[in-house]
Amino acid sequence: MSRLLKRREDTPSERRALWRDASNALTLGWNLALPIFGGALIGYLLDRWLQSSPIFFIGFIVLGIAAGFYTYFKTVSRLENSQKSTDEKKEGGTPKP
Repeated sequence: MSRLLKRREDTPSERRALWRDASNALTLGWNLALPIFGGALIGYLLDRWLQSSPIFFIGFIVLGIAAGFYTYFKTVSRLENSQKSTDEKKEGGTPKP
């Protein structure tokens, strides 16, 4: 029981890795959400300025969703590649293209 209550001491490199992972997760969320909200805002303002139906609102939301997912997958791909190269450096191998 005392083993469970004992606080584990993290090394500085483990803490850095934890904060880096948290930062990456936060970045992914913002990269997905901001283009969608930005597209909605631009579309709303254009519809209001041109006194049109919600055609710009819908169109810019679709563009925002597409841009958000494109950025999301590009970021995930970059993170996976950097993780692979880090793992290969730890193993002592040469990074593969």
